[in-house]
Amino acid sequence: RVLWMHLIKEEEEVEDQEDTEDAEDPEEVFTEEEVKALAEEFFEEEPSTPVPPKTTKQKQKKTKQASTKESSNDTLATLRKVLEDEEAKEGIYFLLQELGKFLRMLAPKKCRYQGEFYTGDPALTGEITGFIATIPWLQPRKGNYILPDFSKEDFYLFGTIGIAGYIQMYRIVGMGIRIFFHKNVRKLYAYFKDNN
Repeated sequence: RVLWMHLIKEEEEVEDQEDTEDAEDPEEVFTEEEVKALAEEFFEEEPSTPVPPKTTKQKQKKTKQASTKESSNDTLATLRKVLEDEEAKEGIYFLLQELGKFLRMLAPKKCRYQGEFYTGDPALTGEITGFIATIPWLQPRKGNYILPDFSKEDFYLFGTIGIAGYIQMYRIVGMGIRIFFHKNVRKLYAYFKDNN
């Protein structure tokens, strides 16, 4: 096979050399009639109706794709720089700590629930009751309970739930002040502001 491919390549090279030799002598390539025909085709009058230019939708799509790739590359480069900077890491860690404190502050302090249910099938009702029994914070205590009711015939779900808690405004204000005046958070904000 290698020999066969080698022979074909040599034949193509020989033909290419012959074509280039023929092209060097213009008298052998074109006759007078062919030259006249080519000249008439070349100097024909343009059609009276203008040809509409090609739409630029494909160009716009390409530029949009290129811009989105560049912007994604810029954001990735910015994130890499931020994660390499120790002060920026400390700022992010501080923000995550404050977010955790805020979520703990929003958590309800008291929760009351009472409920009864029946699915219409005693076996399924028993399975759901067994699953509820495995969850520690749904165990019956202090007036909270979820009980199955096998005396009904159709599906039903009845219950009440109450959640109580409080938020102290001075803690939220203090959190905002701590975040605002933390030096690493300010540097992180300035870094993102400079890099848009």
